[in-house]
Amino acid sequence: MSVLRKTSMMAAQVRNSSGKASQALRTWPIHSVYRSPVVIVSTQRRHMSDSPASVQKDTQSKHMDYHGACHCGGIKVHLRTQKTPSELGARACQCGFCRLHGGSFTSDAAGALSIKTAGSVNRYRMGTGTAEFLICTNCGVVPAATWKRDDGKLLSVVRVQCLDIRDELEKYTKKWSLEHELDNPEERFKRRSRTWTPTEIEK
Repeated sequence: MSVLRKTSMMAAQVRNSSGKASQALRTWPIHSVYRSPVVIVSTQRRHMSDSPASVQKDTQSKHMDYHGACHCGGIKVHLRTQKTPSELGARACQCGFCRLHGGSFTSDAAGALSIKTAGSVNRYRMGTGTAEFLICTNCGVVPAATWKRDDGKLLSVVRVQCLDIRDELEKYTKKWSLEHELDNPEERFKRRSRTWTPTEIEK
């Protein structure tokens, strides 16, 4: 039996007994039968707009820009990444040079680093001589260290103390030693390719 026919019969029964058809109709509202499917449809549409694909696209479009410089501003750095300071972390290198100037470094292989050298820059190599530390000739600060792969791609790490988020990054700094790589340069190069940041230097 259809809903409309059932409703009409109930209204007729009430009218025959008391003559109050309007009250019977109010106790059996026809529109309530169709309300639930409408809610379901609208709920499905809302969930479609929050699908994993759309959320992932929004996440991928976000990035953060971290800026910094040496003390005099002669060397400026700009790190673009999708990572927060806690996700980036930092490494306090335990080599003799880094321990002398108290530097710790961070990087993101999926990010990008821009280095602008308005002033004169000294490039210092030590140890195996494969990485170059950029030293400002004016203030003496080391904002970054770079390494050029055999394919010509330039990668680098940026000094935490030169970035505007240094206070946050220093909370997540860990000591790191490269002694296990001294006799294995290939392992060192693989690590740099895996963790250091693609870099462009502008003069």
